Amino acid sequence: MTNESGILVCDTRLLWCEVPFQALGALRTVVGTFPAEWTSLWKHRNRPLLPSRLEHRDAQYYRLHLGFPPGWARRSRVHPWKFFVRRQAKLGEQALKHLEGRMGTVVLALPHHLPVLDSLHPRVTTVYYMGDDYRPYANWSSSFIRELEEEIVQRVDIVFCAAEAVRDRFRREQPEHAAKLHVSRGATHATNIPARALTIPANLPSDIPSRLTRPVVGLVGRLGAGTNFALLRGAADRLPNVSFLLVGPVDNPVDPSEREHLNALRHCPHVWFAGSRPYTDLGRYVRAMDVCLLPYENSGNRPTCSPWRLFDYLAASRPIVATSVCDQLKYFANAIRFGDTPDEFAEAIEIALSLDTSREACEYRWELARNNTWEQRATEMLNLIESLSR
Repeated sequence: MTNESGILVCDTRLLWCEVPFQALGALRTVVGTFPAEWTSLWKHRNRPLLPSRLEHRDAQYYRLHLGFPPGWARRSRVHPWKFFVRRQAKLGEQALKHLEGRMGTVVLALPHHLPVLDSLHPRVTTVYYMGDDYRPYANWSSSFIRELEEEIVQRVDIVFCAAEAVRDRFRREQPEHAAKLHVSRGATHATNIPARALTIPANLPSDIPSRLTRPVVGLVGRLGAGTNFALLRGAADRLPNVSFLLVGPVDNPVDPSEREHLNALRHCPHVWFAGSRPYTDLGRYVRAMDVCLLPYENSGNRPTCSPWRLFDYLAASRPIVATSVCDQLKYFANAIRFGDTPDEFAEAIEIALSLDTSREACEYRWELARNNTWEQRATEMLNLIESLSR
């Protein structure tokens, strides 16, 4: 295998499975498979119903659209359709031969692509990129995902975990494979980072209602399982002179008490739900906030996640207030204030508004962002991959 050979990623339908490898496409030819069930393709008639279609997305990054039968990749103990999972490798290899001449590396970005490993040439470098902790996912069989991951860790050459907590769990479960376990955290795009630290927030976007006056605190990203609505409501009640800006799609909580807190927030005059916005558009909301929030609840995969929004907050130089639930946040503790009860969270916001807006504090967060970009993550991953091929 040469260092210039192409990379196949199976699969990149989820944002956190695509963004890291789209960045890698600036350095090497990358093809990310994008499977969809035939029934879905039929509904979207503007997309041709073909076995495969290669789409150029950016630089040297390509999407390989695939049409597969319903149920080809169930996330339960009902075994995936091995033939179609393996077929990705064959079609991906053909695409890379057309673009680059050789497939040198195959990345499994989701655990149910394990059967891909059965059809690869032994000289191909194999990688498991674990962009999230999938075991706590709703409607996914935790025990089945663990079985898949245990075999993947045994068989691949490199494992990238998005969080230290997940890497450490693998080390406990399979200590004999500790050497192949690495951490590749979330990050921000270099284009999100201004030329210098922002010591004052940007102007509020024009779509924000005038009733929201400064100071404005808020968050971007999905609000759903793992969001502590009770904490947000308590902080909003304690800070009537602070505006709360919540940008992102909202999932209705399963727990009745959490639904009650969410409904109370919706009726609070100094709280505004902006709704869903494109990922590439979130930066202008973050830069307009006086303080950015990470109100995680101790549930699901929140303790073991790598929150992308943290790095987007750092890029905007904004003060940050979070709960102490997420393990990875402790590595950035000097840039974050913590509070786990409504009183503590509200107090942390007030302190952040008064003490964390100095030039020195803003420049410290800005420097952290400059050291945590997707472009750097891509270079680090590629260097490790290529070290095995020499």
